[in-house]
Amino acid sequence: MTSTVLAERSNLEIVLLPIDKLKPHEKGSPLYLELLKQEILRDGVLKYPIIADEKTHVILDGMHRWLALKNLGYKLIPVILVDALRNLKIRVGTRRIHRYITDSK
Repeated sequence: MTSTVLAERSNLEIVLLPIDKLKPHEKGSPLYLELLKQEILRDGVLKYPIIADEKTHVILDGMHRWLALKNLGYKLIPVILVDALRNLKIRVGTRRIHRYITDSK
């Protein structure tokens, strides 16, 4: 299911915001960031929008996606804005299991 379908079913709107308006709340993994940047360049698309609080613009989901687009020079980013303090139904999780394989030789 695409993020557009999810947004439509939830009555949420995807908006384009200046990338510098968003605020990260955690550090990213350099390895995952590089893999994500390569995926975005290869596919030519960001598969999921960022989810951020509508008042503070703190990123709730998609920090690596935000950082990847920022590093690639993008000025605008697709975002779903939510009221994180008042909406008790908001759940943020991960769709990926991060596994890194290194050569131990």
